[in-house]
This record gives sequence, structure tokens and C-alpha cells, in this order.
Amino acid sequence: MRAIVITIGDEIISGLTVDTNAAYISQRLVSIGVDVTRRCSVGDNADDIEREIRDGLAQFDVVITTGGLGPTDDDITKRSICRVFGCSLKEDTQTLEAITTRYRQLGVAMTEGNRGMAMQPDGAVLLSNPLGTAPGILFDLDGKIFCAMAGVPAEMRAIVDTGLVPYVEKKGSGRSIKYQSLCTFGIPESILAAKLKKGGYVPDGVRLAYLPSYAGVMLRLRAEGKDEAEASQLVDRNFNALYPLIREYVYSTEQESLLEHVTRLLREKPATVAVAESCTGGLIAKMLTDVPGSSAYFVQGMVAYANEAKTRLLGVKRETLDEHGAVSQEVCAEMGEGILDSSGADYAIATTGIAGPTGGTPEKPVGLVYIGVAEKTGMTVERRQFSGDRDIIRVRSANVALNMLRHRLTKAQP
Repeated sequence: MRAIVITIGDEIISGLTVDTNAAYISQRLVSIGVDVTRRCSVGDNADDIEREIRDGLAQFDVVITTGGLGPTDDDITKRSICRVFGCSLKEDTQTLEAITTRYRQLGVAMTEGNRGMAMQPDGAVLLSNPLGTAPGILFDLDGKIFCAMAGVPAEMRAIVDTGLVPYVEKKGSGRSIKYQSLCTFGIPESILAAKLKKGGYVPDGVRLAYLPSYAGVMLRLRAEGKDEAEASQLVDRNFNALYPLIREYVYSTEQESLLEHVTRLLREKPATVAVAESCTGGLIAKMLTDVPGSSAYFVQGMVAYANEAKTRLLGVKRETLDEHGAVSQEVCAEMGEGILDSSGADYAIATTGIAGPTGGTPEKPVGLVYIGVAEKTGMTVERRQFSGDRDIIRVRSANVALNMLRHRLTKAQP
């Protein structure tokens, strides 16, 4: 089954809102064996919306739209849907009841616009929206599945997970699709590809995708077979040929990010971590605590930008700062040792550097970062020189820090 995802809204087209919905929908569809081969965005124009839906239905098995289902005048998707499927809007009693109950619980008077949310395309299957008032709208006609959902990300995800994915999965494609991920860190995409080529690896009956990010490169094998056994055999054969060539860079063969992998290791060990940050400005602490359940491993974080703060809060010696400067291996080491001692954590991360765009010198240019990981048995500090703007330098620094912690955690395993 092939799918297209269409995001609707002037705010998407103008760039005022970043389209995260399409990425989530694509990931969920791919996970059940539906190939998302096109994504597009369209503004709040009824003719444009109708044209994209019609074109999608002519070319794809599954057409998904998100956005334009609210109570305001610019939310016009439902009218476009009615023209495409030759139906009219009809008040749905269950939707009206759900809307009325929701506003009663909120203690807010319901407007005519809110009541209009109960007007739905006649003949559509309505998918429950547990987090909002706009249900998903689904048509299943002539071998084509069409689904329109709210643009609010949390509402969209709820409809996808509880309604759309189970429906499409039950429909099935008649083929079995198998995926295998190899998550790498510390090797650029181009060099990774060159190593595979030099090693003689050529995809055999599978599709190999390179998915690069500042947190590494994920390789994904995709195999399709008449049944699960055939698809698995194809994936296994390719994995066994590919993996030995890049083994040293692979941190996981599951579909997980570097952050997910490291926090999983911390929970499984179990172990705790604290961070002392200068140039990364609390980014590492944020990443570690973004993960639900982070209280199991995260002890504390300290952002010490000024030299006085490094001395007072982390125990960095004044003479170390005077002799080597704040951006140095020696200061990074003392920051890590200081937060390790004061927090009582099993591991500590420290960063100090020049994120730019100003502050660099010929001896210490913008992008120079020292990153350290400490534990009671010792401290390791790496010197890195990153390119990119301020945000990129910080993100790259944070991910190197996580990878250094990963090495410590895996070496400590029996």
C-alpha cells in the first residue's frame, strides 16, 4: 500500500508553524507496512485542498490529511471533503454530545461555531478524538482509504494511534514487510557509504536507507516478501553482510535514538548521572529529562557560565582558570569532578567551549568544545572542533557527550 500525507494550513505554508504532523503520521504508517511515498502541504484554500485530495486518491491507496477541521471560518477541509465524495454535512449526534459534555466540564459556554464541529460528512466513519472535539473523518471506498484529522499535534496523534493505524493495519496490504535498523554514531554518512562499498556490500532484495542527523546516522533495511518468513530471511541475509563492516560504529540494532539508547542503559544498569554545563547551556540536562521516567537516573544539572560560578558551584580552582582559561581540558575535568562529588551520582558530564558566533580566537576558535565524562574511577575529556552555527555546535556537543557516556556505560557492563 502506498500513501500520501497532506498537511493543510496557511501557517504551514508560511513557515510560521513547523510541520511535525506529517513526520509522525509517516512513521506510524511505515511501522505497519504502508509506504509513504509523498508528502505535501497546501494552504487554506478550498479549491487547492480539493485538488490535492482528488490527485492523491487517483495515485495512492491511502490519503491522509491533517488540519482545517476546527470551528473557525478558515477551517474549510470538511467542505472540500464533501465535494470530493459527493456528500453533504450532517449533524452527528454522538459528536455533538461529546462536544457538549466537554464544554460543560470546562465550565465554558458553547458557541455556534463549537456546535458546528458536530457537522460531519454524511457516510463517513468517524474516529474518536479523545483529546479534542474534532473526530477523524474516514472514507473507505473503491479500495482507497481516506482520512482527515485535526491539525493539533496531540489530537492528531491520538486519532492516528487509536483509530487510523488499527483500521489500516486490519485492512492489510497482502504483503509482509520487515525492517531492521542499525544506529551509528561517529561516522559521517558519506564515509559510512564508502565503507560499505569498499567492503563489497550491495543491497540484495532490500531497500537500504540512510537517515542522518546530528545524533548519528541510522541505516534502515526494508524487505518485502509474500510472508513474514520470506521478508525476515531477506533482512537477515543483508544484515549479516552489512553489520560486520561497520560494527565499531553501531550502538544499537533497534530503532532508537542515541538519547533513548543511553537513557535505557542508565535505567537497566541502574546508574545515575549529573551534568555541569557551560557552552551547552543546559541542553544536555534538558535532553536527559525530556525522557519520561528520567527521575530514575537524573540527579541534577548545573549551568555555570561565569568563571566565578565555575569556582563557587563546581569547585574549579582559580589557578586552573588563570593558567588554562575556561575553555580547556583542565577546567572541563574539574567541572566534571566537581559535579560528580557534590551530586553523588554514578556518572557526570561536563562541557565548556565557544559556541559562537563571537568569542573565538586563533588559539581557541568558535566551535572548540571540551567534553568530559567522569565516574569514581576516573575522568575522560575529549577536545572537539565543530562547525555550524551556535545551535548546531551545542547540539553536536550534547550528542558527543551522550555517546561518551554510552561508552562508559557499556564498558562497565559485565
